[in-house]
Amino acid sequence: MNVTVHAPLPNAIFLVLGSQEATLPDVTAEGLVWASDDALIVGGTHEMDGDTTIHLSGQEPSQELILLASKVIGCPDGELTLETVDGEELSQYKVPAGTARIGIWVDDLREPGNVHLQVVSA
Repeated sequence: MNVTVHAPLPNAIFLVLGSQEATLPDVTAEGLVWASDDALIVGGTHEMDGDTTIHLSGQEPSQELILLASKVIGCPDGELTLETVDGEELSQYKVPAGTARIGIWVDDLREPGNVHLQVVSA
């Protein structure tokens, strides 16, 4: 399954939630990815500068992007939800229930406009 979303991102971040009760990670330092046991916060382009393209797939990106990180999060219900920091749902992505390894690929290390999430069972 492949999902592509084009969205303005308030505060230049979006959330990847492994459950409805996910615990958000603390954003404590500079960077583009923060993780908790069941959620990720990922940086993108600030909404004032345009949309961020977010692509979810089980495959590596087909274009040249920079592998930023690989994180494992819990997804007990077999679904990942993408949301803005304001709680607006952007998309859902079905995964096997349990845990998912998410590779985060970006086109820029400061303010990526293109983010690829490679999702595989952990």
